[in-house]
Amino acid sequence: MIMNKKFSTLLASVLLVGSVSANAQVNADQVSKLEKGFYALNASGTAVTTTDGSTVVGKNLQVVDGKLKVANDLTSDYNNALWTITASATNSNHFTLVNKATGLAITFDPKTAVVADKNGAVTAPATGQLLTGQSMAWGWVANSYSNELEAPKALTYALSVDSTMALATATDGTVFAYKYANAKPATGVIALTIQATKPTTVAMTKDDLNVLDGGTNGLYFTLTPKKKDLKVDMISGVKFQAEDITGGYVALKELGTKKYLRVDTAVHVATGLNKDNLYQLARKELKAGETTAASVPNHFKIVKDLFKDSVFVSIKQDGSRFTYDEAGNATGSQWATAMVLTGAPHAAADYCTLSSILLTPTTEVMTFFKPATPTSATLVEENLLFAVSDPATASDYKTSVADGLYYIKNSKGQYLASPIYNNGDDAKWVTVDANEQSVANMPAYQWVVLKNNTLSYFADKSSVEIINREFAGLNANAIQLYKNEVLPTIIQLLLLMIW
Repeated sequence: MIMNKKFSTLLASVLLVGSVSANAQVNADQVSKLEKGFYALNASGTAVTTTDGSTVVGKNLQVVDGKLKVANDLTSDYNNALWTITASATNSNHFTLVNKATGLAITFDPKTAVVADKNGAVTAPATGQLLTGQSMAWGWVANSYSNELEAPKALTYALSVDSTMALATATDGTVFAYKYANAKPATGVIALTIQATKPTTVAMTKDDLNVLDGGTNGLYFTLTPKKKDLKVDMISGVKFQAEDITGGYVALKELGTKKYLRVDTAVHVATGLNKDNLYQLARKELKAGETTAASVPNHFKIVKDLFKDSVFVSIKQDGSRFTYDEAGNATGSQWATAMVLTGAPHAAADYCTLSSILLTPTTEVMTFFKPATPTSATLVEENLLFAVSDPATASDYKTSVADGLYYIKNSKGQYLASPIYNNGDDAKWVTVDANEQSVANMPAYQWVVLKNNTLSYFADKSSVEIINREFAGLNANAIQLYKNEVLPTIIQLLLLMIW
């Protein structure tokens, strides 16, 4: 079946929440012990040996459409490449690995594993098997503090005292399980090896951030500080739309308004060294003649620590100057030096982070702060961390529908249809006069909807394939539906009982 691109684009515009930047890469460090956090699984076969954030994990394990896949980069969401690793309570050298984006553990059904022949030969299939959605503890490294963590090592699962299941890569890059007798070690395939690596940081773009759907106002995101009751908090509870600015910065527009978040000229009331130095945030419209590209007070860098799953916000700074100077320096720049994200992360960076400053025992304000030596360690202690509505959070909004025959209506009461005069070339929203037309008798106004994944774990959030009943060539696959504020305000799928 060939997908109609126009129709797919139309559906995407009304049904899909934003995704993160395609073909992104993750930098990661070697680890010598396992801690609480999210790891990138290096599947290149070559060890990551650096600890300064300089190494790109070129091949990593991801979950794509319910299958485990070895990928060269991130084709959709870097959360698909992040994993928690937990040692078994009963056997410290066995581990459960769970994907952040999907909640799926690396687990395969031994019954569907490829069987080695009597000589141990394994023939790789064209594609891998689906993950089962259950839990499975794999033999891997000696323990959570083992030096074996410093190099790739195969995952194995003992099926019995004399047989083992292991993993390898199929022709299409997805992972399959195979099983063999211990007396006849497997041949013909190379066992998949993985290394747990600690991912560093990424500067989030508009595509990373705008993952929630605000209806006619467009996509948006939220930032929630991990401290409450901050004075002059202009961020909590606000829906923002991110707009990309050069250098990894974004401008943050308040959803449904013309106001942008900016560093204000007003300061918090303070004394001593902090007097006239702690600038407030504000949400204001651009001044006459201003543009978001040129208005530095509106530029923010939102950086995500992938391992800790937290976000910090920074602004540019000129030299050692802490405050913002609207007039600019000799070169015309107010804050000039961008944050360093590669090499030794943050070590030479010259920037200010959005922080919480305790002015009195009972008054804590949201403002900007520059550590004397801005390193990853000082950021943890001194800056204000946020939770951001990223695609992993947006997954909570995912929903699905039962296989069936449906009408598709938008919030205006129009039906999605392919009128006969279009001859199946396109679909459009059509206003129907119920007194003159009955869509129940019009197959071109009806849609077959089928789940893409019927695995029990995915049943309530599987993407769907949508096919026009009259024109089968008018179809789209892997369409994700969303609940809560997304689905009811944008579109309705009404099940026809004749299915």
